[in-house]
Amino acid sequence: MAADGHLFGGGIADYVIAAGSGGALVLAADASVWFYNAQTGGTRYETGLTDFNGAVITEVTSDANGAIPQLRSPGPSVRSMWADASGGAGPRRLMIAVDLSDEVAGLVAQVATLEAQLGELSSAPAWVRRDPATGAWPARPETGRWVIWVDTLPLAPSPPAIGGTGMVDGLDMYWGGA
Repeated sequence: MAADGHLFGGGIADYVIAAGSGGALVLAADASVWFYNAQTGGTRYETGLTDFNGAVITEVTSDANGAIPQLRSPGPSVRSMWADASGGAGPRRLMIAVDLSDEVAGLVAQVATLEAQLGELSSAPAWVRRDPATGAWPARPETGRWVIWVDTLPLAPSPPAIGGTGMVDGLDMYWGGA
């Protein structure tokens, strides 16, 4: 059962349309609709589909008005399917899951949380490290934040100078030794 699959069908555009007499377009009642993972070629979804009530299906049948009933995709990663109402002869038409607004709302909330967390980083310290090859300290980053100076040279730990391009007294921190 694909209870975690996305919901398809039942929308304003979800109808089977066929050519009627004289080339007029008509709604196709009782048409079998197959679903694929690609517009051409690809694989037909013959397992994993369920109807709206959770019963396993391999296809849906349009109702008396040509409407495609609601169904669920094989899983949460299937957000679109290609529908074919001509027994596999094509053409296939793209159907997009109708419940994506719930997923988008969740993503918007996650982005807002991440943005807030990134905002907190503006007050986090900057880090600089003494160059192990030359033993020289880099210039202090141009930031209003405090800086942690990390000395990874185990034999001769030596803090950078205070002032100039070095440490800011009362703001920065030195950590020496490996």
